[in-house]
Amino acid sequence: MNQHEINHLRKLIAAHNDRLRVLEIYAARYGWATPPEVQNEIAAIKATIASIEQQLADGTLASYEQGQAILGTAGTRIAALDRRYLRLGRAGRLGIVLLLLLLVAGAFFALRSLTGSNSEPAARNPATPTAPAYSPTETPTFTPTASVTPTPSATASPPVPRWPIVAAGAALEDGAHVAHTLTLIGGYPAELPQTDDLWIFIKTPSGLYYPQSLHPCAGEATPKQQDRWEMRVGFGQPGASDIGKIFEILVTAATPGISRSIGDTVRDWCQHVSFPGLAELPPGLVVERTVVVIRTAEQFAIPSDISTAQLPGQVVITSPISGTLAPRAPAITGTFADTGTARIWVLVHPINGRWYPQSASACRHIHTQIAGASWSAPAILGGDANAGEPFDIVVALADAEAHAFLDAKQAEWCAAGTAPGLLTIELPPGLTQKAHIRVIRE
Repeated sequence: MNQHEINHLRKLIAAHNDRLRVLEIYAARYGWATPPEVQNEIAAIKATIASIEQQLADGTLASYEQGQAILGTAGTRIAALDRRYLRLGRAGRLGIVLLLLLLVAGAFFALRSLTGSNSEPAARNPATPTAPAYSPTETPTFTPTASVTPTPSATASPPVPRWPIVAAGAALEDGAHVAHTLTLIGGYPAELPQTDDLWIFIKTPSGLYYPQSLHPCAGEATPKQQDRWEMRVGFGQPGASDIGKIFEILVTAATPGISRSIGDTVRDWCQHVSFPGLAELPPGLVVERTVVVIRTAEQFAIPSDISTAQLPGQVVITSPISGTLAPRAPAITGTFADTGTARIWVLVHPINGRWYPQSASACRHIHTQIAGASWSAPAILGGDANAGEPFDIVVALADAEAHAFLDAKQAEWCAAGTAPGLLTIELPPGLTQKAHIRVIRE
């Protein structure tokens, strides 16, 4: 076998082990009893994988084809377990709902028989998710960008349409592989009380909970706009120590009083530059969604596509070249065709997770410049302290309303003398992303 074949088999082994680990955590989270035959099947699959791993290590594996066939069979067996637990998850959650309804109905009629009056409807029940014991690792973080690669086959949890989460352009589900820093964009149902705040918690492998905040020293909760929320999160330390470890993302809803308490805690941590984490979630907090993810070696992921419309035409970036070094103030250039009346905008996305429209002279309302079938716009990629950092550059088409919004926003920033940038959920409707590159600041 050549080194490429050996590396491919090792990747298959790592993927299978990750899927088994997520499966076990998913089962433990919902308190499912694992039947003996399932325990035996998991043990047998692990033994098969370990045998191939050992044969690779000592050079006794007969051939690449043999290893691939054995691991392929193991993957099929894991997928069968995935499907079994998927059915158990749906049935188990339905059973819990029915049990709760019966308990509430019983309490209602008992109260009515005692008092002769109707009782008030019950409030949402706060829930603290249970999780299996993890290997100890203390990884405080508020800093969050990052990419998500869904694990193959059926390791994803059942869809939760009322609380969807997207990261790096992909729906985030159980078993997703994520970079250290990641922007989460999610939705929430219309019936969520307007006074409730959302808080995103990251549960580390050590079992500690870390509330995430874009402005921790201000104790700020998760930003919401219309029916969407956005948060930049971090998974452990940026180095190699947390690669391959399992984290949990918890989307929670907090009443004003609980939210103030969380905000005070976050503010205190930030002011003292000490982030010890929480041993338990605050009482009364409502956990709306939990996702189990696996940390990868990637530091920052690409941002999600910003398209909110489908505008025709082709726009490409010809300079700089993706993956290359770029100066602090590069000229972004490209070509376009068949764009109609749509306007071309260049937006820069640094590691703070915000979007910065670029213009030739923003204060004079001169943005992307056009010459024939070519376009250009000067860009600013941070300051001296940002050398070595990745910058994502996106070119988008904007309809009349989106163009007017970005033009007015830049005029507002010019008058204020500062450009705070925009969250993804703050970008206007009417944008179509046409090209994306990532460069590294010189």
